Amino acid sequence: MTDRTQVAFRTLAVGLGLGVLGDGLFRAGSGLGVNLTLWVLALAAAILALVRVRHAEHPPRLSWLVAPVVLFGLLFLWRDSPTLQALNLIGLIVSLSLPLIQQHAVDLRRSRVTDLLLGGLETAGNTLLGVPRLLGVELPWGEIGPSIQAKQAIAISRGVILTLPILALFTALLVAADAGFERIVSTIFDFDLGALPSHLALTGGFTMIAGGLLWTLALRPTPAARVQTARRLTLKMTDIGVLLGSVNVLFLGFVIVQIVTLMGGADAMAAHGWTYSAYARRGFFELVTVVALCLPMLVAADALLRRRGAKDEGWFRLLAGSQLVLLAALTASAMIRMRLYQLESGLTEQRFYTVAFMGWLMLVFGWFGWTVLRGQSERFAFGGLVAGLAVIVGLSVVNPDGWIVRTNLRHAAAPGRSFDGDYALSLSRDAVPALIDGLGSLATSQRVQLEHRLIESQQSTDWRNWTWSHQAAADRLADLSPIPSTAEVVR
Repeated sequence: MTDRTQVAFRTLAVGLGLGVLGDGLFRAGSGLGVNLTLWVLALAAAILALVRVRHAEHPPRLSWLVAPVVLFGLLFLWRDSPTLQALNLIGLIVSLSLPLIQQHAVDLRRSRVTDLLLGGLETAGNTLLGVPRLLGVELPWGEIGPSIQAKQAIAISRGVILTLPILALFTALLVAADAGFERIVSTIFDFDLGALPSHLALTGGFTMIAGGLLWTLALRPTPAARVQTARRLTLKMTDIGVLLGSVNVLFLGFVIVQIVTLMGGADAMAAHGWTYSAYARRGFFELVTVVALCLPMLVAADALLRRRGAKDEGWFRLLAGSQLVLLAALTASAMIRMRLYQLESGLTEQRFYTVAFMGWLMLVFGWFGWTVLRGQSERFAFGGLVAGLAVIVGLSVVNPDGWIVRTNLRHAAAPGRSFDGDYALSLSRDAVPALIDGLGSLATSQRVQLEHRLIESQQSTDWRNWTWSHQAAADRLADLSPIPSTAEVVR
């Protein structure tokens, strides 16, 4: 067999092994935790092992591209929030795409937005087609001689005959030595034929994902550099100037109105029939939408501008830079509204993650000004992507659910405010330690109710869904000594 055929066999075998591992780790339900961490670490190890065969001359670059995959895999061991796990999953998928996008003859750090988008689409397509290509093209089944197959079959059979009795003896002894190990072995060999279709579906799904990724990295022919066509859609500075200038005038008028309204305080709002709460609730999410839409508009304007000299560059920098300043003012207005809204109604997941999204947008706009407006457009896309991944990691460090509970407890301490215990209990186990710490600040009746409901909400989880937050919540609940309820005192 050729070296390529040997690598193809290894790729298929490793992909199938990761498929079986995925079936074993994810059969406990839809929860994510140590199961995804273990599978991602196994996938990362397979990537490093197999791809080094093809790219032995570039191991350092490959290593730093795999590092974010390992990081996001480990984050699933930490937090329990479904929203945070969804963001971490997005970060994981993006991180898995980076080594594949790097295969193009384009420096990843200088890739444009279109390079990243097209690379992501190609990654998805190649991942889906990787295993079928392995089976149908890469592995020359007809060229593998019957004698080779027979020798391998005899060797494997001999090894199985030699191994089974010894393995059975050691297993029996270890089962007799420990009850926990006995339960694990019993679970493994208690096979239900009715569950066979689900086993095959899970194994096949994870094999397709792992095998496709590994084929793309280890065996897919290196694509040629994308050739920029001589003719492409462009716009003159006059066209771009009318667009950006008109938007800037609109934004400037809005900012002036905001300044006048805020300086007028409650009286100015009352004149319009507004309360602070209504003012904040009406405007925040609309402003977030406006700021978010400006990002693709500015990126497209930079890509489409037909530059014909320093004059065009100067006008574009002036208009785009002015818009960045106005966007900062719009963001400040949105943040003021959110602050007012929070003082009135407390904090929720939606409000917290929207503010985090606004923070990422501000980072990206700052990076836009530092790169695009200084003539370094090719550095913008990768920097914005890294900023997004960094924000996701930062959210895991902050612990949004715990932050929300602590904020709402402080909000409830003000006169005339109350604490929404039902909402706090609806959050993930990330919120439990903060909630227990704040029970002492609540009224006795609400504290008793929450303590009992917290204890009643305890539920066992399969080890495959374990997270550090689940363990921390369980430990705190085990130490919790609830005040007896009125009914219990009467009895």
